[in-house]
Amino acid sequence: MNFDKTFQDMFNAMFEVLKGDTPQIKDQLKYIIKSNKKKIERITKKLLIGKINLEEYEGLLRRNMKKIEDQLSTLDLMKDKSIQNAINAGIDVLMKAIKII
Repeated sequence: MNFDKTFQDMFNAMFEVLKGDTPQIKDQLKYIIKSNKKKIERITKKLLIGKINLEEYEGLLRRNMKKIEDQLSTLDLMKDKSIQNAINAGIDVLMKAIKII
């Protein structure tokens, strides 16, 4: 068994899985930013025209950023799933190399 080749094949399989999931993560991030842009823009305009004071603005901004943080946690789940899929791909390559599957 050529371990160098097997480990290179494992790396390639794992890399392909992670590379393939990157667009989904990027799209989710774009969606999160886009869906929150108007809210942040609206409260910022209120501050700039004097409808709310700085303290109110900071409170509203913190609440909106907390929502974004919560939404970003979905990216962690997507990333964790991608990592697990990559690990599984690596295991499959190794198992095939030693003829277990």
